[in-house]
Amino acid sequence: MDFQRTKSTFELAGRGFPRVTWYKQRGMRGLYVCLLFVVLTSATNGYDGSMMNGLQSLPQWEHYYHNPSPSQLGLLNCIMSVGSICAIPFVPYTADILGRRTGVMIGCTIMCRILGVVLQTLGFTYGMFVGARFFIGFGVAIAHGASPLLITELVHPQHRAIYTTIYNTTWYIGSLVAAWLTFGTNKIQGNWAWRAPSLVQVFPSALQMIFIWFVPESPRWLISKGESEQALRVLANAHAQGNEQDEVAIHEKAHSNSDNDVDNLKDCIDEQLLLFLVATAGMLVSFVVWTICSARFAISGSKAAADIVVLMIFVFYVFYNTAWSGLLVGYGVEILPYNIRAKICYCVWLVFELFIVWKFHIETRNTPLEEIVKHFDGEGAIIGGDAAYEKSRQ
Repeated sequence: MDFQRTKSTFELAGRGFPRVTWYKQRGMRGLYVCLLFVVLTSATNGYDGSMMNGLQSLPQWEHYYHNPSPSQLGLLNCIMSVGSICAIPFVPYTADILGRRTGVMIGCTIMCRILGVVLQTLGFTYGMFVGARFFIGFGVAIAHGASPLLITELVHPQHRAIYTTIYNTTWYIGSLVAAWLTFGTNKIQGNWAWRAPSLVQVFPSALQMIFIWFVPESPRWLISKGESEQALRVLANAHAQGNEQDEVAIHEKAHSNSDNDVDNLKDCIDEQLLLFLVATAGMLVSFVVWTICSARFAISGSKAAADIVVLMIFVFYVFYNTAWSGLLVGYGVEILPYNIRAKICYCVWLVFELFIVWKFHIETRNTPLEEIVKHFDGEGAIIGGDAAYEKSRQ
């Protein structure tokens, strides 16, 4: 397989150009450092999920909210997703109409992270805490929809796949930080045991709001708005140390409205598709072993089988993170053309889901669990304890 990093050149629009070292290029070096704060969008998402798991295990949090009932906990854990779903219609148009950089700023402030986190930290009532979770979900969706687009469309073609893939993997960094922080604040007596981890969540978004001003707008978005000269200046400053006559910058500008370049597709087939295949095959094998050993442990109580199950859990996620974690974002933004990249086909997918639910899901509202079999075997299905045993025996 031909990995481009082993070559002295990289391909752009069917032509070979000398490879560059990012930390030796003035404009590129500064851009990549500032884009790290855009990458924080994914890390803060991981922080939030882990933090909420931790808060619900804190006695101080449970006591303050009078031991929430199972239904209240269910609402609390799903409301962020509800906020994100409600934001979906706004996500692509925010990024396409207002700009990728503006989308990140809106996601971090007006629609939410900072607003939602402040409300969540105060959390005077359970309803206020739940409402804050909704705002956080709304803002996360907007920022998460714009951030990888801004990264992909600003990073040099030579580094684009690597930098974009790093984006989603930082979820685990945020998750680890939140888990350890919540574990540590458990020793605090009083409500700051849960308010402190919540308050810390505001700092990454605050850093993003500061450093986003040092990140230029996406050149592809500028071209879509008729700002071709400004787009060339951005590309030249980011990739060619300000030289607007640089061939790479000129070629990028010329091909910015065409995302089906041969080199992009070749990269997907030679490298990314292979990663998907290896990762998925590894997940399959490890999960099969995991399942078999779980069954053996249930039957015989074998300690060896239990140890293998624990090992397979780690192996499974190693393979998962080899491709799926990072390339869920990277693959999509690379292969989709500009005009639908921000939408990521959410609308089409939701229509598909709606059809599946309407056509194939079964209404079970008035059916006891013991009689569910009637929906699959017909009204003549044998139900009940003794009858079911007889059917099974036959």
